[in-house]
Amino acid sequence: METKEAFANICERIWKQILSEEDLEPEIEASMRRVVAQLAMIAWNTCNTSESLSEAKDKVSEFAKQVYPECNNAANPLLNAVSIKWHDFGDDKTLIASSAVEYVDGKPRAIAYLKGELPAANEATSAFRSFMESPEVQERLKHVPPEKLKEEIGKLVAEYNASLPPVDDEGNEPPEELFEFPIKRDFLEESFQMTLWEVSLKDKTNMMKNIVKAHPYLAPICRNFEEYFKSTERVPKEERASYPGSVPELILTIMAVFSHTVHFEVIDEDLLAECEKISKKILDSFMKNDGSFHETVKTHEESDLIEFICERVALLNLPKNEYRKTLKALLAWGGAICAVRESQFPEEEYDFDEKNLKAFHLNVEFIGKDVSAVMQVREDMTFERLQDYITFMFDLDGEHLYRFNCDDGCHAISPDEDTDEVDVIFADECYVGHHLTLDDGANFVFDYGEENEFRITVQKVMKAKGLKCPKTISMTREPPFDWGR
Repeated sequence: METKEAFANICERIWKQILSEEDLEPEIEASMRRVVAQLAMIAWNTCNTSESLSEAKDKVSEFAKQVYPECNNAANPLLNAVSIKWHDFGDDKTLIASSAVEYVDGKPRAIAYLKGELPAANEATSAFRSFMESPEVQERLKHVPPEKLKEEIGKLVAEYNASLPPVDDEGNEPPEELFEFPIKRDFLEESFQMTLWEVSLKDKTNMMKNIVKAHPYLAPICRNFEEYFKSTERVPKEERASYPGSVPELILTIMAVFSHTVHFEVIDEDLLAECEKISKKILDSFMKNDGSFHETVKTHEESDLIEFICERVALLNLPKNEYRKTLKALLAWGGAICAVRESQFPEEEYDFDEKNLKAFHLNVEFIGKDVSAVMQVREDMTFERLQDYITFMFDLDGEHLYRFNCDDGCHAISPDEDTDEVDVIFADECYVGHHLTLDDGANFVFDYGEENEFRITVQKVMKAKGLKCPKTISMTREPPFDWGR
């Protein structure tokens, strides 16, 4: 059995032991699966660097005491994983570089990444290890009392980070186009090409399975999506420029582009039926090909999306009946997306001077998590969009209720919250520039169960012209983060 299969086997056996003891909520279960994968990786590598089973057990027991001093049961999964690895997979001496949990065919599966599969992470880790193992650092640590060791290592980490050259953080930034309203055609095209050529067959397949399951309305036009993805994989590089892609890849692109600002779960059968009626005029004008299409579409809130859908489907050379059926379904879906987006970005109460917009530097501190960020946003950003951006940058998963309690007395809450409170306003109906100032900040609470709380203050105000917004100027810690989920 190869390393990856053996690792997945250990994780599943450990997980079954935990599951038999506790009845967990799905969110907690997912978090614990990730923890089990991390512990199993530690156990695996410890076995491969130990001379005996007892030595490996001693090492992981000591590790559990140091890392989880307040949890008496922390060593149990480690010890169990060590025993399974030593007895069942002792001949496999491959070291595991990192671990994760992914969903395959709708089921969670532990994934082992081996050396070389994460080159950037390995390079950074090796450089830091070389620094920590240097004679100068080792000599310095020799003279540090045990009770001061943790503090000294913290200083060393800070010194090491300060010695690194400036890094362009664009790779950690979501493209600003994701937060534009409306989305532009060129960005849709760029995203479609990325879906075609930069997303793996495995990832596209897994994502599409989840989409069809969550949005059965799309299932009839997504049959045989795996075959389409495999066809894309076989396209030679010299033929890529003229390759039209497929309907499933078109859907993946639209999902990826709009998922940061559209709550897809509110798109129900009633909304789709309503949008089918509205989209009929667009469908007919496009099918006639008499020049009326662009005139019909140009008044639409997301005209570029509608044009993108129609013109991309036209390139697929589908049979006439399938062509009309596919276009009808996608236009209704696109119309529903536009309707949801429009409701999230209402024009009411928008009184900003477009030619003289201001930008704010917001200091966003994650209370109790030792991490904060300075974010650059325009004054006409809604609190709904600010919530999307903050949770994206701080790696907080899922759709949860939230609220902003502003110092000026405004209480902006999640649009899906059912409340009888009279002194609140939905977050998609009020703007940052109306309630945040150099003197007045806000407290932001995301997920009432977890009570993730942030303090937001305005550091400075400037002209927005020429500035990228939203943008994260700085963070006190590097992503990805681990909040113990």
